[in-house]
Amino acid sequence: MPDNILRGVAVVTASDIWVVGDATRDPSVPGATLIEHWDGSSWSIVRSPGPRGATALLDGISAISSNDVWAVGTAQGRGSARTLTEHWDGQRWQIVPSPSLSVGSQPADNTLTGVVAISSNDVWAVGYAASITIGETLVEHWDGTSWTIVPSPNPGQGTGFFDDRLFGVTAVSASDIWTAGESTALGEEHNLIEHWDGSAWNVVVSPHFPNTNVDFMNAISAISATDIWTVGAFTIPNAEGSPLQTGTLHWDGTSWSILDSPSPSSSFDILNGVAAVSSDDVWAVGSFQADSGLLNTLIEHWDGTSWSVFPSPAGTPSSELLGVAAVSSTDLWSVGENASERRTLIEHFTCQ
Repeated sequence: MPDNILRGVAVVTASDIWVVGDATRDPSVPGATLIEHWDGSSWSIVRSPGPRGATALLDGISAISSNDVWAVGTAQGRGSARTLTEHWDGQRWQIVPSPSLSVGSQPADNTLTGVVAISSNDVWAVGYAASITIGETLVEHWDGTSWTIVPSPNPGQGTGFFDDRLFGVTAVSASDIWTAGESTALGEEHNLIEHWDGSAWNVVVSPHFPNTNVDFMNAISAISATDIWTVGAFTIPNAEGSPLQTGTLHWDGTSWSILDSPSPSSSFDILNGVAAVSSDDVWAVGSFQADSGLLNTLIEHWDGTSWSVFPSPAGTPSSELLGVAAVSSTDLWSVGENASERRTLIEHFTCQ
C-alpha cells in the first residue's frame, strides 16, 4: 500500500479547491505526484504528469483562476533532483520546464517548496539547491513565457547542506513579496526572511527566539503590507534532546517581532502552515507529540490578541497537518497525512 501525503492547498472558490502532494511505496523517497480537486461536493484525484523515469513530489500550489493554477515540487531521476513545475489550464495538468541551480562545483539537488501566483505573467516559486557541502536559496519567476532563476541572498556561510533554505512565499503585490525559511551559520540555525521590492531580493532582519540555537519558519501569509505572519518552530533552551516548540513572527510594516504561541507537548510541537484572513483572524496548522509518542494534528488561532489551540480531529494515531488555506473566515481547508494508515488527511472548518 503506498504512502499518501498532501502538503499544499489552494483556493479558487468554495467549490474549486486544489491540493497537492505525493504517493510513494517507500517513505524515504519521493513517489508519484498526487493532485486532488474539490468541486463543492466531493474530492477526486486528477491525473498529474511526472517526469519520465523519475520519482516526484509536489509541495506547493497557488491559484489565479479556475484555468490558471500552478504547482511546484521536485523530481528525482538519474543524478541530482531537479525542480518541478506543473500548470493547470482548465483541462489538464502539464509539466512546464523550469531551471535548476548549480551550487559550487558539486551536483546539487533542487527543490521548490512554495509558490505564489499574482497574475498569469507574474508567478514566484521558492525553495533551495543543496550539494553535500553547501546549500543556497532558490527563487524562480514566471513571466508568462518561461521560468528564470532570480538571484536571492544567502547569509549562511556555505558550510553544509542546510545553509540557506526557503519554505514559503506570499505576496502583497507584484512589488511586495515575502519568503521565509532558515539559514545556518557558525553552527546555529535561525529563521531567514527575505523581501522582493520590485527590483531585488534582500534579507530583512528578524529576531531569533531567546536562548536557542535553532529556529526556523515553514510558512508565511500576508494580509497587507503592514500585517504579515510566518510560523515554524524553535528548540527549547537548555532542554535535553532539543525538543521543539511552536514559533510565530509578525510584521507590522516596520519590524518583525516574536509573539508567543502555545505548545501542547513538552517534546515536539511544530507549525507547518498559516492562513492569514484578517488582523484578528489567523490560522496556523502543524502537529504535536501526544503522550502515546505519536503525532497529533495541531491547529492554532490568532484572535487579534493572542494565539490559542483550536480543537481539531486527529484522524488516526500519528496524524499531521502540513498546509492550510482560507476561502473566508468561516470556510477553511487544511491538509496533511494519516501516517498510521498511510492515507491523505483533509480537514474542513465551517462556521455558520
